[in-house]
Amino acid sequence: MRGRTNIPNRKDPIINGDVENFVVAANNVITKGDFVSVVRNGDYRVLDELQYTVLYKKLYDVVNKKMVVVAKSSGGVFYAFLLKQNSSGSVEIIDSISLDTQNAVKCFFDFNVSTNSLYYKLNVPSGHSDYRNIHKYSIVNDEFVVQPNLVVPYTGNAPTGFAVFGVEENIAFTHSSNYSYFVVYSVVNNQYQKVVTDISIPKNAQYVMSGDNCVIVIGEANNSGSIIYKFYNFSLTGSTGTISQTTLNFSNSINSAQTHDMQIVGNTLYLLINVQSNASSGSGSYWYRPIVGIFDLSENPMTVKFYNEFTTVTPSWCYWWIDYGDANNVIVHSVSRYETATYGYGVTGMIVLTKNEQDIFSFIVGEFQNITLTQNGVVGFMNDGEIKSVAFTSDYSSSTGTVSSKGVVEYSFLVDENEILFGQPTNFVKAYDGKGSIGFAKTDGVAGDTVQIYVPHNNS
Repeated sequence: MRGRTNIPNRKDPIINGDVENFVVAANNVITKGDFVSVVRNGDYRVLDELQYTVLYKKLYDVVNKKMVVVAKSSGGVFYAFLLKQNSSGSVEIIDSISLDTQNAVKCFFDFNVSTNSLYYKLNVPSGHSDYRNIHKYSIVNDEFVVQPNLVVPYTGNAPTGFAVFGVEENIAFTHSSNYSYFVVYSVVNNQYQKVVTDISIPKNAQYVMSGDNCVIVIGEANNSGSIIYKFYNFSLTGSTGTISQTTLNFSNSINSAQTHDMQIVGNTLYLLINVQSNASSGSGSYWYRPIVGIFDLSENPMTVKFYNEFTTVTPSWCYWWIDYGDANNVIVHSVSRYETATYGYGVTGMIVLTKNEQDIFSFIVGEFQNITLTQNGVVGFMNDGEIKSVAFTSDYSSSTGTVSSKGVVEYSFLVDENEILFGQPTNFVKAYDGKGSIGFAKTDGVAGDTVQIYVPHNNS
């Protein structure tokens, strides 16, 4: 059912597929030889009924499609989730745990692929009893297992981000005053010491994340763009550490007001920047379009594999997010209710970037008005062309009323050659509408009748 059948001559159709039974959808009449589309069910599936805001996510097991997500509930409690796309294609929450944040308003998070562990630091004043603690949860048999805190003698300005990298659990901080700085702490004589001191990086660090034995920092370049810092090749001799650094300026059309999302998978950085678009008149709120950059971290300096400002994409009412689909596909998505205002309208958007044999990316865009919920975070999984977008939905109030949160919900999309389809296929067919074609009719029928449809051969 993944493929497509070329539109035949209605008078003399080419019989080149299997025959399956379908029901004619309401308000439709199907005549023998008619090309038909399948009716797709756009309902969502609820994974959790509480309302959350996503703070951090990391695809930590690419082969088995497992992701760790940290989210804050509407009640102010921080939770970590383990999500997995199972063999049937659906996403499930395989474990969750509340984090001991001691009522801190903000935390910093990172996941170390070398130790398979989630770490977090509370953003608390220097006099707080937890100021120098790094909390650690290892993933063991698909469950979070609490570990002893790492104690770091951190001093200086309040940190703006941190990362834990390598099997030795080296800890990197960014902090700022007039400039941003990068420092590293490592274990020397059984306790953490500062081993790399205050590497200067201009402007404020906006996003910090570890990769395969490296740390990536997204910063601001002179108020006119963004810059990527890569810190790598870390080594420790005695109580002194050395680390290499490369930088890359990649855009001059954005500023520090934007938000980021990124994933590091192997030696590839997938980066998304939300750009403010049409303002909703009189509300002071914004809609967003995505800028997407894909960078090769294996080369020094880093190289750009793909970069695009999606200026023609309809803005979303909510932020966009980026996820690794598989070895050849990247998902860029925003789940948002259809909404109108003085300067246009916002919809749910889905962009799929596909890499060919020459390592060049192309993309297709889908825009949908079917979804009625807004999100405070989206994660995505992909299998055999089918995409599962898991939205952490939020309440939204406007002059038109209130949309109630449905919790953590899963939406289905399908990449079918040069188009993206929303929803799961049903056993109903309708007259061909230019999308989701499945074949042509062998028999006639009106609404409610069962008809026979020629569909592509099922080679499985």
